[in-house]
Amino acid sequence: MAGIANYPEVRGRFHFVRRAIKPRWLDALVTRRFEQGGFGVIGKRGSLDRILDLLAAGDVIVFPFDQHAGPPDGIEVEFFGHRAWTFKSLAIIALATGAPVLPATSWARARRPPRAALRRAAAADRIG
Repeated sequence: MAGIANYPEVRGRFHFVRRAIKPRWLDALVTRRFEQGGFGVIGKRGSLDRILDLLAAGDVIVFPFDQHAGPPDGIEVEFFGHRAWTFKSLAIIALATGAPVLPATSWARARRPPRAALRRAAAADRIG
């Protein structure tokens, strides 16, 4: 995502959903860095209308799922053959809007730049 500077036409069209960090000064610093990099920041709670508006405008919403999410916010899923819990909000929004879901991953490497990869779009399956 750091290459966004090479594509000014998408600046401001990628928005990260994230929870606030404590202390507030650190959250302000992180938010400012995102915005300076051309990314929008959306608060995790109470943001559904904003997310739907941005999707309708053709923008990209990034949901970083870097933590366990138990009930009531989470849903049990299979992850590489193991039971795990993840947030259900992404699935609900994808089913309601038809927006594609592109799984991505990133990882650190010793003494080398970090790596990132996008995967094939996931199909939304209705259950029940």
